[in-house]
Amino acid sequence: GYGNLQVGATVCKGECLCPRVDIAKECCALEEIVKASMPAPKEEEKKIEHKQQISIDDFDKIELRAAKVIACEAVPKANKLLKLRVSLGGGEERTVVSGIAKFYTPEEMVGKTVTLVCNLAPCVLRGILSEGMILCAEDSEGKLTLVQPTAPEGSEIC
Repeated sequence: GYGNLQVGATVCKGECLCPRVDIAKECCALEEIVKASMPAPKEEEKKIEHKQQISIDDFDKIELRAAKVIACEAVPKANKLLKLRVSLGGGEERTVVSGIAKFYTPEEMVGKTVTLVCNLAPCVLRGILSEGMILCAEDSEGKLTLVQPTAPEGSEIC
């Protein structure tokens, strides 16, 4: 209390009643609190780039059919290619070379029903005549997934 101090008494430094505020330290702490309370930022969605538009007449030229894979093997000296033998029903079979070996093994492919572009001009790939194209969907990471119809083999996809 006031007036209780004796002459010659030793005085100790006491606690600071109003300490100074370290502005930089307080601002950093405040920023951390705000960051923690904010929802995580959404990953920016990539805008899908579309190809040139086509008319319905152009699309109508494409013949898509359900085809059943009856045999499949890896193409020698090609780590991306599989050679598939597909059935379109009615006794019609075709050979198709497809770049899906990174995503499917030959054993996985046998018995699957796939979507086949039937009227694509044949071409020779690694010495094998390919008579069509298997359709796949590609995700944003480059992974391929077969487009698999549930229709019976030979059914036209329209």
